[in-house]
Amino acid sequence: MAKNLQDFIAEVEEEVLEISSAIHPDKFEASAILEHLEERGEFPLVHFTNPSGIDGLDTTPGKVTLASNVFADRKRISRALGLRRTQYRMEPALEYARRERERILPEIIDPKDAPVKEVSHVDAYGHVDLRRLPIMHINEMDPAPYIDMANVMQAPPEDVDEFGHEFYNIAFLRTQYKGPDKLGIHMSPRHNHRIVNKNWASDRTTKVAIVAGHHPSFYLGALTLAAYGVDEYEIAGGMMQEPVRLVPSETWGDDFMVPADAEIVIEGEIPPHELEAEAPFGEYPGYYGPQRMRPLINVKNITRRKNAVLQTVFAGHRDHWLTGTLPQEGSRYNALKIHGRIAGLTAIHHPPSGCGRFRAYLSIDKKAEGEGKMAGLAALAAGDLVKHVIVVDDDIDVFNEEEVLWAVSTRCRVEEDLDIIPGAKGNTLDPTVRPEYDNKNAKMIIDATVPLEYAYPARCSVPDHAKEEILSRWDDLIDQNSLKRYRELE
Repeated sequence: MAKNLQDFIAEVEEEVLEISSAIHPDKFEASAILEHLEERGEFPLVHFTNPSGIDGLDTTPGKVTLASNVFADRKRISRALGLRRTQYRMEPALEYARRERERILPEIIDPKDAPVKEVSHVDAYGHVDLRRLPIMHINEMDPAPYIDMANVMQAPPEDVDEFGHEFYNIAFLRTQYKGPDKLGIHMSPRHNHRIVNKNWASDRTTKVAIVAGHHPSFYLGALTLAAYGVDEYEIAGGMMQEPVRLVPSETWGDDFMVPADAEIVIEGEIPPHELEAEAPFGEYPGYYGPQRMRPLINVKNITRRKNAVLQTVFAGHRDHWLTGTLPQEGSRYNALKIHGRIAGLTAIHHPPSGCGRFRAYLSIDKKAEGEGKMAGLAALAAGDLVKHVIVVDDDIDVFNEEEVLWAVSTRCRVEEDLDIIPGAKGNTLDPTVRPEYDNKNAKMIIDATVPLEYAYPARCSVPDHAKEEILSRWDDLIDQNSLKRYRELE
């Protein structure tokens, strides 16, 4: 059985909160439930099994349900890669890094065997209706409901991969509901943006398929930092540890292949040079991205499973932050460690406090002065999203923010170990980037490693033998009821 979202939901059943009451996702009801859970510090995978479509429309034939918070727990992301919940620190990033290097070619199957072909949303007159899907209106200032999952685009015909073949790029791109058959789309200046611009230069439309529900490992593959020219269906296959099964699209046939095991695929075309206002939209930094003129998607077809699950990332919240965290760690580990930029790299973490993208903590096995600064520079050069890098020694747990900040407080000599790099390329969604500066922004490196040129005080610690001996008698020494009462305190 090919991997899919419904099987994953069943696999992590004990982590799933099922909401069977009728809700209206387009009226903020789903996001209000997610926000309430977040305020309580609870991040289950939430499955709304009785949602309505837009304007209260039903989702027949069959039933379309709604899932969110899939990525809101790092331990659950580990399970998406087939690891244990206890393997949630550097283990999933290392596994991601390994799979990113071991691509698997996709497999073409017959449309009659494709679950995503069970239902078509094209009526007898050739019309489609996005209102039949339970699309969420997520944050208060969002002008409409949004689909914020992965979009697949094919490179222009003049671009081929290293073997001379056509290739597909997959990226998380938000799409704003603008009508039953129309969406607005925002693209940061990366690969899909490049594809659209090259097509527009030749007055060509751009084919796009929105994959609104699939196994989470498929989406982890979509978040790779691979270079332009790599077929990301192959990387998604590496993440899934099996070929992504593909099937000809309804709109363009064999000229454009879509994932056969997706929950829902929305096929559309981006016409050249047509723009409309899009946003504001609550983005991953936790702020609203500004309204801009952006391209349109004319929706041509919607196919889905008979009882599909529409997946949504809870934008601007923990689900959104952690979605990109692990792929950033794995891809950056490959760039820095495997490709030799930082030989002494021992761990890397993008903490939720940095929105999963803006800040990186690196630990290194430091052998010479200056290696901390070089590690920081290499981390910044590996991608434009990171703007703060903190480098620590390998006795610091980069997954424990308290330890990282302790190292900054006790090992960083600000006058020597803080570096500001002005005028670097920033990110369009970073609220500190001023548009008139052409999205340039300053970057910062904090070297919080121990200086080697003089004897540094040793860290306080209890002897290991004493801790091991006490641990062996723990249950006899500790009143478990008292400990339980303490742990249950709010």
